[in-house]
Amino acid sequence: MSTDGRVKRLRPGDEVITYCGRCRQERTHQIVALNSEGQPDRVLCRFCQSDHIYRKNRVAAKRASEGGRATKEPAGSFTPVTLRPYSVKEVYAAGDVIMHPKFGQGRVTEAREGKIVVKFGSDARTLLHAG
Repeated sequence: MSTDGRVKRLRPGDEVITYCGRCRQERTHQIVALNSEGQPDRVLCRFCQSDHIYRKNRVAAKRASEGGRATKEPAGSFTPVTLRPYSVKEVYAAGDVIMHPKFGQGRVTEAREGKIVVKFGSDARTLLHAG
């Protein structure tokens, strides 16, 4: 959703976080093609550059098949993300997706004064930031 309450319509070139079969983890992907309903059909992994069909999050799908209490996302609810380059001079918040020159793509899991905790794949690293 945008700030004025409207749902943002996805377009080729937008980014979504989804499962990458080659990387075997969730990564940021660029939308290459949409299906007739306006949902991602083909995506390009920003990390390994593989072009593949859009896959829903495997972890949520696995939990749902195990009879867990996973909630189903309504059709068409994709969260476009902005990949930001990491800099000590920037301020980050939990949920931001960053690209670190050494560790690659990661998601900020915790932000506090002067430090952030970023999850890079299965590793978590504490980095500095201006906040």
